Amino acid sequence: KLSLSINQGNNLSDTTYAISVSTDAFVNDIKYVQADNTLGAKPVWQTYAIWQPSANPVIIVGLAPGTTYYARIAAGRGNFTQGSFGPAVPAATINPTFTFGLQTTNQAVPPYTVGIGAVNPGQVLTSWQKITATITTNANTGGTVYISDTNAGLKSVSGGNYVITSAQNDLDSGGVTQGYGARGVSVSASTGSMELLSPYNLGGNNVGPLATTKKPIADSFSAPIGGGTVNFELKVKASTSTPPETDYSDTITVVGSGSF
Repeated sequence: KLSLSINQGNNLSDTTYAISVSTDAFVNDIKYVQADNTLGAKPVWQTYAIWQPSANPVIIVGLAPGTTYYARIAAGRGNFTQGSFGPAVPAATINPTFTFGLQTTNQAVPPYTVGIGAVNPGQVLTSWQKITATITTNANTGGTVYISDTNAGLKSVSGGNYVITSAQNDLDSGGVTQGYGARGVSVSASTGSMELLSPYNLGGNNVGPLATTKKPIADSFSAPIGGGTVNFELKVKASTSTPPETDYSDTITVVGSGSF
């Protein structure tokens, strides 16, 4: 997409405008911006107030990436008073870029295994490794990192498929006998800014949920991001009624996306 602003000059408020767009400087490829801001074969005439409500630019959509476009505008008032199209102005779309990386504190390549260790009743343990996701994208409304899991908790098959359920909890709370979840540790970026999102941005032993549906853990403030990094860890608390098994496990999926 590209933005375009109409210069009204001394035209009256009821003047209508048509916008023509081309990829070859109007030699053969000639299209027109439609009322829905896509390109079509026939000109659409609208006033400045309709093209640019609240003086916001016209956002021409549905364009090809990495392409130079030329735009020109004609004005008309009433019947039989259409002016000629003005000079062409060029602008280029960019190629969308997106890269995403994942590693742990001591593992640079998959498969990744994150250990927590033996958990005593009433004790909160933190994973030995922190998980790091890195995102870079020129998406105009930025990138987001999501997390989800397979079991919505830590599951023991040998314990009769018992699950230490994951939820948003303060594991230090006396009312929480057991629990499991993720906590954001830090964010950084080479260019732009990253932020941890609630409820993964709380301190101490507060955790956000891991669920079978993905949850956003960090984003780039709705702006392009370079080297945006989020570090998070896992925490678990067992109770006296938690079956004492050695096969509690979970599979976590980390997803990055750009909003173009």
